[in-house]
Amino acid sequence: MVVSKIAIDEIDKVNVLTERVKKRRQEYWEMTPHLCAERGHLATLSWRETEGKPTVIRRAKLFEKVLEGIPVLIWNGELIVGSQTRFVRGCYTPVEINPQIGIDECKSETPTIGSEVVGIIIPEEDKKAIIEDGLWWKGKSICDRMDETLQEVFGAWAQDAVNARIVPAIQREGMTSTDVNYEKVLHIGLRGVIEVARREIHELSVFDFDEVHKLHFLQAVIIACEAVIKYANRYSKLAKELAFKERDNDRRRELENIAKICEWVPENPARNFREAAQSFWFCYLALVLEEAGFCQSPARMDQYFYPPYEKDIKEGTISRQDAAEILGCLWVKFLELSTHKGPQQKERTQGSQYSNLTVGGINSKGEDATNELSFLILEVVRQVKVHQPHLCLRYHDKMSDDFLIKALECNRDVHGGIPYFNNDRIVIHNLIEKGIPPEDAWDWAGFGCVHPNLPHRVGQPTSWCHVNLNKVFEMTLNNGVDPVSGKKLGIESGNIQSFSSYDEFYDAFKKQFRFWLKRGAQMARIASVAYADYPVPFHSATLDDCIKNGRDANESGGMRYPQLAAKSLDRGHQNVANSLAAIKNIVFDKKKVTMTEVVDALSKNFEGKEELRRMLLSAPKWGNDDDIVDDIMKDLWSWTAETITEETNAWGHHIGPARHGLSWHYWAGKATGALPDGRKEFTPLAPGALDPMTGTSTGGPTALINSCSKLTFDHFGLMDAVLNFKFSPSILQTREQLKKVLALMKNYFDRGGLFIQFNVFDKAMLLAAQENPEMYRDLIVRVAGYSAYFVELPRELQELEKANRKTRPIRLAA
Repeated sequence: MVVSKIAIDEIDKVNVLTERVKKRRQEYWEMTPHLCAERGHLATLSWRETEGKPTVIRRAKLFEKVLEGIPVLIWNGELIVGSQTRFVRGCYTPVEINPQIGIDECKSETPTIGSEVVGIIIPEEDKKAIIEDGLWWKGKSICDRMDETLQEVFGAWAQDAVNARIVPAIQREGMTSTDVNYEKVLHIGLRGVIEVARREIHELSVFDFDEVHKLHFLQAVIIACEAVIKYANRYSKLAKELAFKERDNDRRRELENIAKICEWVPENPARNFREAAQSFWFCYLALVLEEAGFCQSPARMDQYFYPPYEKDIKEGTISRQDAAEILGCLWVKFLELSTHKGPQQKERTQGSQYSNLTVGGINSKGEDATNELSFLILEVVRQVKVHQPHLCLRYHDKMSDDFLIKALECNRDVHGGIPYFNNDRIVIHNLIEKGIPPEDAWDWAGFGCVHPNLPHRVGQPTSWCHVNLNKVFEMTLNNGVDPVSGKKLGIESGNIQSFSSYDEFYDAFKKQFRFWLKRGAQMARIASVAYADYPVPFHSATLDDCIKNGRDANESGGMRYPQLAAKSLDRGHQNVANSLAAIKNIVFDKKKVTMTEVVDALSKNFEGKEELRRMLLSAPKWGNDDDIVDDIMKDLWSWTAETITEETNAWGHHIGPARHGLSWHYWAGKATGALPDGRKEFTPLAPGALDPMTGTSTGGPTALINSCSKLTFDHFGLMDAVLNFKFSPSILQTREQLKKVLALMKNYFDRGGLFIQFNVFDKAMLLAAQENPEMYRDLIVRVAGYSAYFVELPRELQELEKANRKTRPIRLAA
């Protein structure tokens, strides 16, 4: 879609940071996070009251009880209302999923929230309720049932494998959801969804086991949707009460308008842009409250918000400045959301809610879908500078340079990889390869940290298989024994003295990987089955097909495309490729040392073995356009992906690889010993999926692009492959400089690259932020696969972000 120069110029001039937006953002920054008991206590009361009823009805009643009982508050000056807790910055513990994390947090001397270093306040009355409710749920929660099955099937091995960080503990926080069909809700309202469910009930006739199951599900859908409508009406009532007391005339009119809006949406279709924004937020917040989790995706907001926006702009009922402030208020609401996470997620995600919003891409006709609102969203993000939602830009070669330059300006000014860029052509190709028809594949959106997904067509991608390749590599060196714990967790793949060639050793690694992949997939299927017994009637009501099929999103027959509901997250290819290259080069080709000597040096963390470490470090390293290691990486990349596709998810569909980021390299590195690439024990691994190991990049951006372009991205149903670039703001100031970065990205995507993101800041800026954190509250960095406030990261991650800040010229590869 062609956007007029006049519209672009007006958007460039809007002031998103109005006084109200700045005030609300500052309130968040000044607020210490709180852990609250209300949702957990209401969930517990409801579960006690509904014993004996069908599970799906119980879940709907639980959701209804929560929305009837949690506090409703309207913060001073805000235009979009609806809060997760009674605090500006607060969250609930997912008591019905994992009560133990709430109990542990309440007993901790230094409780934290979504990051290891962000402290929280737990009021004494909340602490007492969280512990009591948590103890009641012990033995009844999803995680308790899941752990019982894992223990029965695998014995102590499962927990030992989790402790070794070869596979992480399967989803132990609140559930991860996808999105609502926001376009449908804005068009017909939740009352329309309820009417569809009622028509399905009226068409039931046989009432066999299947139809009774469908009846209960549809009844639950109606209960859940009515609960959200009543929740919005609670805000309408509150706004009226506040308006009656308000002395400021302007604010009184705003409150009166809020009351009217909340009385109308989301029950009814949105009639204008302001109603669309409020309707969206109630539904988005409802997902958070239903599941006490994270990963809720706003999906393609520039598409479903565009019709009411275009209508209002044409009719003159709002200006672009009005729309910018509304979106600024909405972005502050995103900022307020947080999730109570257990120890594992605190290390792997460091405060991120995983909210992921998408702009750009193509439409159903294959045309550029970029519109005026796409530009405005970028400007909102550029000015507000909040770390969530993440922003995914679907790149294609029909997209205007004006829009892409705007995105890079946003990236430069926000600093933290916002937006990141996905290659539309490759993602759509890989979705079609996974069996998704083209008429749906074009509509994909970012989900979680960077994962492409199909909005409102996939349910709960909760239980993914995970494999730490570097721990698999360690056990290959030690014949199935984890050298850190000393426990035999893998299979006997061969004693190191028995390998007479590099190929024999590589085959042993493959054998070990197959074992861990199969075990990881088994654990993931067990988790999926456990979560299938925990319906999500509101989320299901807003997905395609669930009402028609009479099935919850978590169960078989619910979501449209269950083949996308689970993946295998295999991570650490870079360090393994470097280690394989070092062994091939030094042990088998040049025969400078033996495998026994290498393993002995690793067991000593290279103490007294500095010369051997120097040799290992001097071996070819990934990311420098060196075919010796790049060829190894290419084979490792494709072989592991192809092997993953042999496994299936709980719905019987073949899974595919997912290679995104998180702060996985930090989490996994803490339990991984020294490696033959020269890395010392328990230090972070290479970030992302394709980044060079810290300190090993010598060729700059062009060499890294060349290395990555040798890999295969358009096969195996691969959905993500995180590649980070780090630039100084000083080289991205002019349009000509931005065009060089744009040319680098286009070159990579033209050569088949899948994903790229840019971290834009310099070392001096990070040092200043460490010394004066209060002065840099809005400094955002990209931590492999998600964006976070720099000052809320652990010191070790901060130091990693400071590493390798050299600015090299950008040269285009041939």
